[in-house]
Amino acid sequence: MDIQLIPLAPGKRITFNYQAPATAPQECKDLKIRVIYELYDGAPILAKWIEIDNKGTMPVTLDSFKSEILALVETAPKV
Repeated sequence: MDIQLIPLAPGKRITFNYQAPATAPQECKDLKIRVIYELYDGAPILAKWIEIDNKGTMPVTLDSFKSEILALVETAPKV
C-alpha cells in the first residue's frame, strides 16, 4: 500500500496529553488520551479531535463523548 502524507496547512497546533490516575480502574490505567486543537492561518477554522491509545491487553469501549460548544463571533473581514 502506498501512503502519501499531505502537508499540514500553516497555523498552530496544541496537543493535551492525559492518562488515568493511580486510583483509576485497571482497564483505564493503560489508556493514553490526546486532545488536539488546530487553528489555520487565513481561515476562521478550529479543528479538534481526540486520539485514544490502549496500551493494555483488555479491550475498552468508548460509548460516549462530550465536547464543548464554542460560541464564537466572526470578526469583520480586513479590507
